[in-house]
Amino acid sequence: GAALPLLESLAEERLTRESIRSLRAWGSTAAKVILESNSPHRGMAMELAAELSVGDPAVMAWVRDELVSHVDDDERRVACAALRGLAIVGGGAECEAIMRVALSAPTEVRAQAASTLSSISHREPEGVAEVCRALRLEPGTAFLAPVVALVLGSDARERLVEGLSADDGALRAACAACLPHCGTNVVRHLAFAMCDESRDVRLAAAEALGRVVVGKDEAEIGRAHV
Repeated sequence: GAALPLLESLAEERLTRESIRSLRAWGSTAAKVILESNSPHRGMAMELAAELSVGDPAVMAWVRDELVSHVDDDERRVACAALRGLAIVGGGAECEAIMRVALSAPTEVRAQAASTLSSISHREPEGVAEVCRALRLEPGTAFLAPVVALVLGSDARERLVEGLSADDGALRAACAACLPHCGTNVVRHLAFAMCDESRDVRLAAAEALGRVVVGKDEAEIGRAHV
């Protein structure tokens, strides 16, 4: 109505603590206005729009589409903001685009993409699991190992164990750290990792093994080292 032009004007101003508080009072009505505005703070506007759209399915769907179109933005801060917004409103349908960014974007954006997938997994685990099943843990993908372990659980064991022999020390360490998510039948693999040439891998394996063996029979642990 007549108030919308005033709302649009507010959205195009510099986003401050006070203006954000005023915009939040409008709830989902402000979400679309914020994203369509010429705000000088595009990243902050995306995150705020995502937050305000929650609870309004139609607005959430529109906001999701807008955010997905910016996950590979040339400006890293904008891409990261779009991904943080999707951590709030994203679902299974967005996981493929997010994983694509996780495998190809600059380091900062890739890390945020992994974090976003982790957040979505709490709402729609199957959507994240689907893209993780298609993922092979290769050198350079250590940051995705926790997501794979989180959503696939015991089904991730084979690929994590395979990662223990990778040329990438960071990947070996990540796989060792994540193996406890796959259940208790990983002791011998962690014992193997404790002999790794990399100190980081040995430390990660030792910590993981400590988590796994708590409560296990000492004889079984001893056999794993033979």
